[in-house]
Amino acid sequence: MPRQRVARPGALLHYVVNEFSAIVVGVDFSAPSAAALEEAGRLATWEGAHLVIAHVFHDELLSAACRYTGLGPEEVLAGKRMRLDRFCLETLGTRTVPSLELKVLSGHPFVQLIRLAKREQASLLVLGAQGESHRDSRQLGTLASSCIRHAPCETLLVRSGHTGGFRRVVVTVDLTPGCRRAIRQAAEIVKADGGELHVLHVYAPAWKVSALTTGELDVSSAQVADYLSRVERQVADFVLDELPDFGGLAARIAIRENYNRGSGILSYLNEVHADLVILGGRRREPFDAGQTGATAEYMIHDAPCSVLSVHPEEEPWVPSLKF
Repeated sequence: MPRQRVARPGALLHYVVNEFSAIVVGVDFSAPSAAALEEAGRLATWEGAHLVIAHVFHDELLSAACRYTGLGPEEVLAGKRMRLDRFCLETLGTRTVPSLELKVLSGHPFVQLIRLAKREQASLLVLGAQGESHRDSRQLGTLASSCIRHAPCETLLVRSGHTGGFRRVVVTVDLTPGCRRAIRQAAEIVKADGGELHVLHVYAPAWKVSALTTGELDVSSAQVADYLSRVERQVADFVLDELPDFGGLAARIAIRENYNRGSGILSYLNEVHADLVILGGRRREPFDAGQTGATAEYMIHDAPCSVLSVHPEEEPWVPSLKF
């Protein structure tokens, strides 16, 4: 019989992590990957999940290290394993993780991490939002960007400096079925960590788009007000449908106008000083499998906080790349 699960601070929703799941975290010894490892360790501890900590040494760097040191590949990788041991000890400290496994792999980091997540049947892949693959501290690393597009599981990108849970969680909704799971995920995180839940809908006013083309704006202020009122009711009903199971959890609903949805979300994240933004994916057509939308791309590169990409439950994601 499965054990009873009790909500504890920092727990991720059981839709993502459960006691029989694996969490894979990729580290490159940078500060962002230390934040990712700390968060992954926190989740694994509270959820009873198997934690797989992986460092991937790029083939080209491995060859260069062998030439420079005169050592063989196995000796170089053994040195990396010792460094990984120290890095984990320094980052996790005395935290007791139920099940822990360390791996040092050679190859392309993106390919190896996706293969590992698939092989471990991971429910969550955790990475630092920046790392050795990207030197601009304002943007997510290229490795994280690639993994969030193609991982066969949910992907959490943790910003450097993040510690101890997510206090201000923003979930973006566009009123499509794919966002429902993201709302429930956000609610569980907020309930566990004791934070604030923000539900954000960004819209582009159709009448203004038309006015840009025709040069005329023949919509009255009363019509605009009626439109906004209907949008607010739709968002509220959409959210209330998903929150009854969370003990009366309140959500702050925000409606923002912006021609660029990604820009509108980014502006709101900065406004409320968000710790985490949750992106619920749209349904993907076969030709679009493994690709992210324009909004997700915007968040991948410019979000000022951690990012969780949640797949819609209506359509399990099968990666387009074969490994």
